[in-house]
Amino acid sequence: MDYQKLPKVELHLHLDCSLSYDVVQKINPSISYEEYHDSFVAPPKCTDLLDYISRSVKRI
Repeated sequence: MDYQKLPKVELHLHLDCSLSYDVVQKINPSISYEEYHDSFVAPPKCTDLLDYISRSVKRI
């Protein structure tokens, strides 16, 4: 099979908003699930890009 001829899709994942609760809790054991959810999980519809990005700069 010649993979060079197949269509390509760019797959990547930014670390912002992709940390699981387990990982965040290992970094900061005092974080509650509610605080994690409020700080690291973007809502289903963000108001704008800044709203989305702000989820990645919350304290750990």
